Amino acid sequence: MFYLVPMNADLPSLPSQRMALLDFLRCTAIAFVVITHYFSSYLPGGSVGVSVFFCLSGFLITKNLLLEKVTITDFIFRRCFRIYPAYFVICLLHVPILCFLGAGYRDYLKALPFLLTLTRMPEKWLGFGVAIFWTLQVEIWFYLLMPFLIKKLSVSRRNSAIKLLIAIALIYKALVFFDLVTLSATAPLRLLYWMDNLLYGAVAAILLNKPESRKRVLSLPAVDLLMLLTFLLILAIALFAPSYGKPWPAESTIVSFLTAIIIYLSQRYHRPAFRFPKPVTTGSLFAYTIYLCHPFLLEYYIPFRHYFPVNNLCYKLIIVSCLTLLIVVLHYAVETPGIELGKRIRNAITR
Repeated sequence: MFYLVPMNADLPSLPSQRMALLDFLRCTAIAFVVITHYFSSYLPGGSVGVSVFFCLSGFLITKNLLLEKVTITDFIFRRCFRIYPAYFVICLLHVPILCFLGAGYRDYLKALPFLLTLTRMPEKWLGFGVAIFWTLQVEIWFYLLMPFLIKKLSVSRRNSAIKLLIAIALIYKALVFFDLVTLSATAPLRLLYWMDNLLYGAVAAILLNKPESRKRVLSLPAVDLLMLLTFLLILAIALFAPSYGKPWPAESTIVSFLTAIIIYLSQRYHRPAFRFPKPVTTGSLFAYTIYLCHPFLLEYYIPFRHYFPVNNLCYKLIIVSCLTLLIVVLHYAVETPGIELGKRIRNAITR
């Protein structure tokens, strides 16, 4: 998982190492999601990796918004251009594939306007590649809400609003659990359902933004042990709690809350004494494009099989190679340029 750094080695600055721990959480989250989707018997509850993503997003965007120099317009531009270009390409990429296969093409076209505008999930099942889009709809609406919550409200009103939204989310989940209401397919209402998962990370960022009013009382070994036990509890949920049915939202809430604890401890009390290996950083870097692309193998592996008259091993190598290429190209040719484009457009507007 990681290797220790010799005591006489030059450690990177603490902030960068602390953020590296967040990279580890992000890499773990995408590993959870991919493993549970491909090999559900080995990690039946791995979908709680989404909960880790939600908490990380809530923390990072709130941490960013708490900076005085970050404006609402600047934040929205950057987040939308960070998320949307790669998502747009994946949405459109499904069209020719479904057209070629002749399966679900018309239904997908009907749902496409709602998917592209991130406003609503289709009521009808359109495949696993479409089903994962709900998380992006939740995230983008959260990005639109939080700037006004952080920038426009006073500290006391902001904190009260966050507590109220967490309470609403928990009540909404309880109502759905007892079949008193149905979870809406509309993105803003779906956001209310998952709001607490994101806000636990936001609360961690707000607490960390406060000046410390008392001397630290936690010893470093105690912090390391507490973080390790918290992470092992998340791993236990992923290993033994099936990520389906009514209990899953409760498991998801617990995992987001535990992730917030790890984030808070790691940023306030933890002094890193190790470096994470390169695969962790790489996994974190490609996490978004991996998440967008990994359903292609699940969705289209069987339908395309008869187009490749080779043995099973060769076919698997071909499909995995194509998927890897798609992930890399999407990151370097779409996601990264999209981020830079957002910066340029924002700079041009502010001039």
